[in-house]
Amino acid sequence: MDFAVGSSLSVPRTGYGLVIVKYDTGSLIGSCGLQVSDDDSHTAELYVVFRRDRWGQGLVSELVPALISLAYGAAGFDCVYGVVHPDNNASIRMLERVRMVSDGTIPDVFENDGRWRVGQRYAILGS
Repeated sequence: MDFAVGSSLSVPRTGYGLVIVKYDTGSLIGSCGLQVSDDDSHTAELYVVFRRDRWGQGLVSELVPALISLAYGAAGFDCVYGVVHPDNNASIRMLERVRMVSDGTIPDVFENDGRWRVGQRYAILGS
C-alpha cells in the first residue's frame, strides 16, 4: 500500500496502482496498475496480480484492456509492456488478444525454489 501511495504522489508520477476487491464482500483479491519504466519515462510496465484462488476466472481479460486505455489516454505513455512467465500460456494468449507482441526476454524475473527464471516481455505501441 505504501508503494502505491508513494508512486501516486511522486512528481513526476511513477505509477498508477489499484487494488482489486471482490464486489460483494469487499475482500482484497489482487492488485493491478502501471509502473513507469526506470529506463524510459514514456514507457510503462503493466501488471496484474491475483490471489491464487482467483486465477482462471477471466478477470485479467477485463483489466488489461482498461489499463491499456489508461496508459495511452490520461497517463500519456508511448509504450506499454508486461512480463509473463514463459510457461503461463493463458496469460500469453490474453496478451496476444490485446495486440501485445513478444519482443524479448528479461532475465532473473521469476524466482522458483531459489532459482531465478527469465520472463517473456510482451509490448504494445501506442496508436
